[in-house]
Amino acid sequence: LKSVKVPVANKLLVGGKGAGKDRKLAEDIFKENREDILDFLKRTFKGGFNRALVCLGAGGGTGAGGGPVVIDIVHDLCQTYGIENADTDARVGAVVALPTRGEGSKVQSNAKQTAEVLISFSQKGTLSPLIILDNERIKQIYPKLSVNKFWSTANTSICSLFHLFNKIACQDSQYTAFDSADLDTVFSSGIISFGAVPVSREGEAVEETDISYAVRDNLKKNILANIEVSTGNVAACVVIGDRKTLDNTAQESLEHGFEQLSRLLGEGSTVHRGIYHTSKKGLVVYTIIGGIKAPEQLFDYHL
Repeated sequence: LKSVKVPVANKLLVGGKGAGKDRKLAEDIFKENREDILDFLKRTFKGGFNRALVCLGAGGGTGAGGGPVVIDIVHDLCQTYGIENADTDARVGAVVALPTRGEGSKVQSNAKQTAEVLISFSQKGTLSPLIILDNERIKQIYPKLSVNKFWSTANTSICSLFHLFNKIACQDSQYTAFDSADLDTVFSSGIISFGAVPVSREGEAVEETDISYAVRDNLKKNILANIEVSTGNVAACVVIGDRKTLDNTAQESLEHGFEQLSRLLGEGSTVHRGIYHTSKKGLVVYTIIGGIKAPEQLFDYHL
């Protein structure tokens, strides 16, 4: 845990020796330390919270075996604080990372079993949101990333977007606001995906089809594992640009982009909108797609 840049008081080392890719060993260790983990979480989150995310790597023993146990413990914490009132009133989500092809059959097997467990939680309504990151897909989308940039790209692609939507949902907009209730609807929808695509830079005109193209590009470049985002039934689409660019962007162009997302998701879908200005020059389209169906062959290209 030395490389994790959080206060020492917010770290808890369980077991201490690793699990050697053994899911069952890790599960047993975490269950044996259940009360210690719960007490640690109570101390860490004594100020309260709205939603908790458990982040884990699905290929190793620790994440694969311990992750589901921690999720169950966090549910206990939520019920203690009155954040969850029922089993299906999920305020606990998960971010799970799948391994690359070259990490071996044992790692792949761990990942498959872990993903199946988490997907079953999501389908029962006891885990939301669920974000399944695919490191193999990141390699395909960004094939020339150096070793030191690969993991930071994988982490930043999700963490920065989580942070952005969380902040935006608490801000007013003179145009169209994306509020906390909208965010909660998307985060409560099960499997979700994030995306961000620049539409224009400083001084560039925004054409009518630029925003709709950015929406389509967002769907294509997601880093979820073999998941078809067009199966989603709820979405957030937030456009952020400098004031000058927004003043010179036709409302019709924005509407065209929002409508494009609605068509891609299909009949009965809901798209929550937001338009905000920033000091940073240019225009960027950010999306979250929720309610995505998990494919039956999630690991076709992994195993």
